[in-house]
Amino acid sequence: MTTDIRKYYRFAADGFVSRRVADAGPLRCDVTCLEAGQACPPQTDDRPAAIYYVLEGSALFTLGERQEHASAGGLVVAEPGVSRGVSNPGPGRLAVMVVTSES
Repeated sequence: MTTDIRKYYRFAADGFVSRRVADAGPLRCDVTCLEAGQACPPQTDDRPAAIYYVLEGSALFTLGERQEHASAGGLVVAEPGVSRGVSNPGPGRLAVMVVTSES
């Protein structure tokens, strides 16, 4: 599969938008888009590892008790079982590619 990931971008004034780009066996790839000031609150359940790649904008990631800033081109890894969330401090839009596995 080859695709232009930008065709999966969707932004909404009332909250973040997450869209599935691909499934490959146990791997999933999504694009999450946030307008300035929006957030995906930290998920606290037992989650698998995740890799976040910032495609556009600047992000503030919450990983357990710590926070990490990343801009376009930045990569953030969340270990299994660690709560994680992402917010867009602005001023522009944020698009993040997220790769996870089923377990």
